[in-house]
Amino acid sequence: MGYNRWTINHIAKRRCILASRAEKLRTLIDANKQSGFTLLELIVTIIIIGVLAVTALPRFTGTDGFEEYSYRTQAISILRNAQLRAMNQATNTCNTILIDNKNLGIPDNGSCNGFSSNFGDRDNDFTRVTELKITSDNIQFSTVAPNNRITFDKQGVPSCGSNCTIEIRGTETLRIAIEPQGYIHAQ
Repeated sequence: MGYNRWTINHIAKRRCILASRAEKLRTLIDANKQSGFTLLELIVTIIIIGVLAVTALPRFTGTDGFEEYSYRTQAISILRNAQLRAMNQATNTCNTILIDNKNLGIPDNGSCNGFSSNFGDRDNDFTRVTELKITSDNIQFSTVAPNNRITFDKQGVPSCGSNCTIEIRGTETLRIAIEPQGYIHAQ
């Protein structure tokens, strides 16, 4: 039995329709495939974020070490103020900086040899630039200057010569150096 023209055309059309439907079906299947991250990739990302949160984030948000930097800046300011006073004032003024564990500054008693009981507690313009009192329990001053005192002469040269350093110890240890020529800076 032979195929007539109509049957051949009909079969060809059906094949075309079936191929078209198959192509549409493949397109739908490909469209339903979801692209995304694997479970392993997600777990590794979460672990990395956790490690960063534990180690790096507290360093940026915490105040550890911040107080020491603040005290060092204030101490440098007080030292430079005392040095300028020594270079600009008469010889009978106190140009000595006393340093103990919690205090740094120009003595506030008449004999220029010690701190009074209200040292660092008064609030006026003069004491802000001459007195520094540490209020934190875990921060301390220390120095290698003889008798824990530094005196500046009329040229701004420190009495302690080449061995003039002040340490601020806390979470971090910071240093202030006074060079033999009088240059005061952070180390």
